[in-house]
Amino acid sequence: MVLVLTGLQLPWWIQLSFFSFWAFSFILDVKITISCNDFIKYETNFLFRFLVRRFGTRRSIALQALAEIGLIISSSYILKFQFDMVFMSIISSVFGLAHIMAWQSNKRFLTSKMIESSHDTDTSSRMR
Repeated sequence: MVLVLTGLQLPWWIQLSFFSFWAFSFILDVKITISCNDFIKYETNFLFRFLVRRFGTRRSIALQALAEIGLIISSSYILKFQFDMVFMSIISSVFGLAHIMAWQSNKRFLTSKMIESSHDTDTSSRMR
C-alpha cells in the first residue's frame, strides 16, 4: 500500500505473480470448498453460501470470481481515483492470501470431520 501511495512502480513480472497467486489460491480454495457439498453450509464466506443456495455450485464459482475481480478493479478507483495495475495487483495478492488462509482452514476442518467420523465408526463397530 505504501509503495502504491508513494508512486513506486513494481515490475510487470511481480504484478503478474500477484495476479497469478490470487488465481492459484482461488482455485485451491474452490476445490477444497466444493469437495464436500455437505460442508458448504459451514462456509464462512457469506456471499458464496448465498450464491450456492441461489444459483448452484458451478454458477456460484463464476459469480464469486467475477465479484472478486470487480472488487479488485473498483478498489483501484475508490482508493486512487484511477485505473492502477500496481494497486490492483497488490489488492489481488491480499485476496490470494485470504484464499490461502481459507484453504488451510477448510483443510483443518475437513480433517477434523474425517477424524470425528472415523471415531464414530469405531465406536459403533465396538458396540456390535
